[in-house]
Amino acid sequence: MITLSMQLAGLRCRAAGFRRLRRRRSAARPMSISWSVRSSLGGRPSGRFNFRLQSGAASSLQAALRIVLLLALFHLCGVTGAAADAKIIKVLPHYLDLEGRHARSPSLYERDAYQESLRKSPEQRSALRFDIQWKAKGTLAGNLRLRMELRTSKNFLLKPLVLEQAVQKRRWFSSWSALQVSGEEFKQMGELLAWRATLWDGEKMLAEQRSFLW
Repeated sequence: MITLSMQLAGLRCRAAGFRRLRRRRSAARPMSISWSVRSSLGGRPSGRFNFRLQSGAASSLQAALRIVLLLALFHLCGVTGAAADAKIIKVLPHYLDLEGRHARSPSLYERDAYQESLRKSPEQRSALRFDIQWKAKGTLAGNLRLRMELRTSKNFLLKPLVLEQAVQKRRWFSSWSALQVSGEEFKQMGELLAWRATLWDGEKMLAEQRSFLW
């Protein structure tokens, strides 16, 4: 009886050892990848390439392919949303005095007070400048234009006065640009009543901001 039990235990140990050996061999066995290159004439295989990869290398290759696909997906999403990233953030109309200043000091309170004074004293004005903050991610840097359309007391029902300028964007942050009307054109325009600012990439309008009365 004892001899039979010992024989059964020996058989179980051998079976367990055999299973462990098979697992090791299957894990170390290289994985084969093969495909045929078919010619465009007749669809017959013109060549065959065989690759043998260890299981660890195959898993590394799969992980690398997943990363590449994710990066491609993110890139496509960024290109699709480029137009949505273009924006005109702020438009500040500023009258300039006879010395070309829009304020006497850097204080915002002083600037607003001085602008109110210039609005009440047309003889003290020399120009009208629009300071525009804008951004345009994912667009061509050399093809951007800012356009200002002005409706004044002398052309409100006619074609608006148009100012346009090529602009260069900054790499990461928003940009500031200035469009100005001065000289004889400024003297003939009358009082500013409404305006519209637009950002263009070639013939495509990317962003827009307009005053309340436009």
